[in-house]
Amino acid sequence: MIPSHASIALASIGPGSVGIFDVSSPLEWVYLGCAGVGGIVLVIQVVLSLFGGDHDMGHEIDHDLGHDGGDSGTTWLSFRAVVAFLAFFGLGGMVGSSQGLSQLATIGVALFAGVLALLLTRTVLVQFDKLRASGTVDVRNAVGTEARVYLTIPAAKSGQGAVTVSIQGRTMQFRAITAGPELRTGGLCKVSAVQAGDTLVVDAL
Repeated sequence: MIPSHASIALASIGPGSVGIFDVSSPLEWVYLGCAGVGGIVLVIQVVLSLFGGDHDMGHEIDHDLGHDGGDSGTTWLSFRAVVAFLAFFGLGGMVGSSQGLSQLATIGVALFAGVLALLLTRTVLVQFDKLRASGTVDVRNAVGTEARVYLTIPAAKSGQGAVTVSIQGRTMQFRAITAGPELRTGGLCKVSAVQAGDTLVVDAL
């Protein structure tokens, strides 16, 4: 026989209840739906990020939503920010409802939680963008520096070779051409320009 207290607990989870939350109005179903959709998508993003797929999906959707005109490329209505807003809007509304607040008060709590999550998410994304930008090598910084020929560069721009050059504290290889005489492997040269496709134009020293 089921103890009386267990019977009461089971009876409390009826058709109008989900877990510990009593869903008794259309607005509470909206909260539940937002929290469910947002939470599921957040979990999917975490899983995709482990396999490197989250960045591509988020970048494509963020691009479709439009940039805010800033330098970072992060949008106010980015996919991740909208998902965070939905999830915490729903959670905030459900918590407010569980505390017996009025519908107007729960809407206020839900909006506060959602907007706060959106702002925090965007702040984090902006910081990530700045870190990514600071770590990106700009090949134009190679102009005027010395490089060492890695693969022989044919004369008179008749073909491509390769050079190694130090940029922003990193030693990297780039395709290279020269308008002068052939430059053999191991020789030194100077970067005079950058062409499309990150191909360096170099001159003999």
